[in-house]
Amino acid sequence: MNNNVIFKVDNVLIPYRIKNKCGFSNSDKTIVIPCIYDNVHWFQGDYAIVEKNSKFGIINREGKEIVPCIYEVIDWSFSEGYAGVKKDGKWGFIDEEGKEVIQFIYDSTHCFNECYAGVEKNGKWGFINMVGKEVIPCIYDEFLDFYEDYAGVKKNGKWGFINEFGEKVISCIYDNIFNFNFGYARVQKNCKWGYINKSGIEYWAD
Repeated sequence: MNNNVIFKVDNVLIPYRIKNKCGFSNSDKTIVIPCIYDNVHWFQGDYAIVEKNSKFGIINREGKEIVPCIYEVIDWSFSEGYAGVKKDGKWGFIDEEGKEVIQFIYDSTHCFNECYAGVEKNGKWGFINMVGKEVIPCIYDEFLDFYEDYAGVKKNGKWGFINEFGEKVISCIYDNIFNFNFGYARVQKNCKWGYINKSGIEYWAD
């Protein structure tokens, strides 16, 4: 008998509803987090989003409300210790203690990856670092997260790549791209798919 497997099953917290309120039970249907919320989401790791009076917060597995139900939207979930949240129509970030760590000045945000997060202002995207400094201005139409130190960006209908300093390391000449993986990125140009390396050298299928 594998005790680790049994522990994993018993450790599952399941959304549970009594009348019109929600909480969590264990696998035996024993209530472990009281049914006091209007709605709850499944736990992702140690945290779950909960809703009360049309506002959202976050609880931990002990049922402690580490983020009060005061936000209009919470962008699930914590990534590199931060989560994007919306308040008074604007987006910012909180940490895992519920502290507001990046001010609420953005129209939209994306999760942190490799210490940078995409942020939107006036329909354009840029990047901030983990102290909230806008290291890459909001000038791009779309973006891909940083992977292997490069981020995909779209401008004037074409895709390319920038580095963490905002330098355009691969020109915006592609119709579609994927993130770099092991030093290569899949790209599309003129209806043809191929690969590029980080120096921009292209490899096309015959």
